[in-house]
Amino acid sequence: MTTSMTAFVRQSGDFETATLVWELRSLNHRYLDISFKLPDNFRALEPDLRQLLQKHLCRGKVECLLKVHYNDKKNAGLAINQPVLVKLIATAETIQSYLKQPAPIDPLAILQWPGTLTEPTAEDKGLKRRIMLSFQSALDDLSTMRQQEGAALKQCLDQRLTAIEGIVTEVHTRIPVILEEQRHHLRQRFTELQLDHCTDRLEQEIVVLLHKADVAEELDRLATHVTEIQRILNNNKPCGRRLDFLMQELHREANTLSSKSIAYATTQASIELRVLIDEMREHVQNIE
Repeated sequence: MTTSMTAFVRQSGDFETATLVWELRSLNHRYLDISFKLPDNFRALEPDLRQLLQKHLCRGKVECLLKVHYNDKKNAGLAINQPVLVKLIATAETIQSYLKQPAPIDPLAILQWPGTLTEPTAEDKGLKRRIMLSFQSALDDLSTMRQQEGAALKQCLDQRLTAIEGIVTEVHTRIPVILEEQRHHLRQRFTELQLDHCTDRLEQEIVVLLHKADVAEELDRLATHVTEIQRILNNNKPCGRRLDFLMQELHREANTLSSKSIAYATTQASIELRVLIDEMREHVQNIE
């Protein structure tokens, strides 16, 4: 199944002590680039979360944000670290004794001191399991969204592949006519210029020129690449890198077709091919 690398999920879960909110954002990237933004007291969970994500995704820049909203009514929120508070107040009072006009101790300023307040941590019973379960659920939703976006990308690619097949078939059909017209044109030009020439020699030169202008091989390779892309799109493995390589091959053949063109029809065909291939390349950049 074709999977996109772009998706966004926001999922919240209400538990006994708190509400956990996960926001997962996935963007296109050459490799798997993972970043977590977790509350300080939950950073110890990052290795386990990272390992879980790596089982689901292969490529993409993935940003994971966890927000924790504690339920104060159930006393699941902040708690005062009394030993730290006592030492902090004692230190503040010692400093005040040296001042001529000491200001009152500000309780809010004390609460801002690191370690004064304690929160539930990943070591609290059941909390780690809840975070992991909620993250797993958010990952499932993210994977579903990536698959849905991938299905839409596949449809766009299929449409353009069908268009490329049509162009290749049409040009293939017209090659004999184009070459014969060019042969006739060359003979006519020699006659108009009234040049003395050996018929056999002229025929040999015409054959060489027409051979250089023959684009049958390029068309065959284009058709082969299209078939391979269709096969890859129907595979269940990550295919973005392989598709990106094949886009380069398609573009190379279309450029060669343009450089060897001796007729308006093939020139137009090469332009249409390059437009379609560029559109496909943009879509392929988002495929895992």
